[in-house]
Amino acid sequence: MQFTDRAHAAKLLSNKLKKFAHDPKGIVLAIPRGGVELGAVLADELQLSLDVVVSKKICAPGNPEFAIGSVNMRGEVVLNTDDLGTTPAKEYIDTEVARVKQAIQEKLRTLRGTRPFPDLKGKHVIVVDDGIATGSTMKGALEYVRAERPDVLIMAVPVAPVGARDQFDPWCDEILILSEEPSLGSVGAFYNDFPQVEDSRAKQLLTTRWLSA
Repeated sequence: MQFTDRAHAAKLLSNKLKKFAHDPKGIVLAIPRGGVELGAVLADELQLSLDVVVSKKICAPGNPEFAIGSVNMRGEVVLNTDDLGTTPAKEYIDTEVARVKQAIQEKLRTLRGTRPFPDLKGKHVIVVDDGIATGSTMKGALEYVRAERPDVLIMAVPVAPVGARDQFDPWCDEILILSEEPSLGSVGAFYNDFPQVEDSRAKQLLTTRWLSA
């Protein structure tokens, strides 16, 4: 499946999530930055508030494009080194985790300032991104949200690799993937228009859609 842009993908997702429209317990959590552009449209279509959940990948040694795990907002580490065939040295992982933790805090300050994170206990949470490649950042985000004890946790993405449902099933109550691809090298390849989303744009989208309660 090919999407025109993130707004197009979000509207297609919203059509599958109509049962959550105007849900007083509903909230959309987007993974920055591209996920915020998509999440804003989804939140508008469903008339839900929007916020972010930040998770960042741990890069493989010598290959910044390949993720071997992720760190979430609580500082929890999810590692997946199976594809490497060997586990990187502890010193490398510790250094990389420290770097990622700092980057997460900087991203939160940039996008949210000192605003307290919403209470997710008992909520119906939709975690959204513009696509999944390795799945590392999504795993970190879902682990964070699940520990906050929502009543329902939904993962919603336009595109993901075949087999992603099994990969994320332990964290989710519902999984929505519009297009499951046997070969997914780049998420952007499935969009006709896939510009980089700047922090200033993500912050603008968030500040008009904060949880009002």
